[in-house]
Amino acid sequence: MQSDRSWPLPAPIEDLLTTGAWAVISLSLITIGMQLSKLNSLHNLKQVLSCLSIKMLLIPLVFGAGLTFVGITGAPRLSLVLQMAMPPAFGTTLLAEVFNLDRELTVTAIGIGCVTLLFTIPIWMLLFSFS
Repeated sequence: MQSDRSWPLPAPIEDLLTTGAWAVISLSLITIGMQLSKLNSLHNLKQVLSCLSIKMLLIPLVFGAGLTFVGITGAPRLSLVLQMAMPPAFGTTLLAEVFNLDRELTVTAIGIGCVTLLFTIPIWMLLFSFS
C-alpha cells in the first residue's frame, strides 16, 4: 500500500531552499577550482589512477554484473551503476581539510575523476542500458 502524503512548502520557503542549494553548489565549485589552481604537479598520478580505476571502473562493473545476476535490470540497474561510477566529489576535499590529509592527492583525484567520467559514462550506458 502506497501512501500519498505530500505537503507542499510555501513558495517563499521553497525559493529560499532553492537559492541556498544553488549557493552551496556554486561555492563548492569555486573552492574546487581554487584548489585545482594550487595544484602544481602530478607526482602522485600513480596513486590517483589506481584509486580511480577501482572506484570508477572495477566497482561499477562488479556491482552492475551482480545486479544483472540477481535479476535487476533496466533503469534501476543503470542508475545504481552510474551512481557507483561517480568520481570523488567535494566532500572528499572537506575530509582532507578537516583531518589534515593529502590535499594535493585529493584535488588531483577529483580533477582526473571528472575528466575520466566523460569517457566512462558511455561505457556504462552501453553495458547496462535499459533500451
